[in-house]
Amino acid sequence: MFPNEDNVRLVPGDELKLKYEENGQTKWKSRGHTVKIAASEEVCVEVKNAKGAPTDPDAKFTVEFVWKSTSFDRMKLALKVFLKDETSISEYIFYKILGYNTSE
Repeated sequence: MFPNEDNVRLVPGDELKLKYEENGQTKWKSRGHTVKIAASEEVCVEVKNAKGAPTDPDAKFTVEFVWKSTSFDRMKLALKVFLKDETSISEYIFYKILGYNTSE
């Protein structure tokens, strides 16, 4: 499915950018969301702009993943709270997370 990628995990809901080029010129492009991934590694994508999309089953598309920073943003916010708010977690857990030996 992804010959040059060792750890690509595509799941339903992922956003993708699709592009079709012919003779070095972009003929069609759109964004869409993964709807279904079949056991045969076929991927069903619901695109936002299907007008003018190539219908040839042998057409070669360039596919790019659109990175969503939601989980990263949540982790970053949690670390800020952890750093600034001493009451966000107990002292015991605070020192355990930082790797200190604590008496139980």
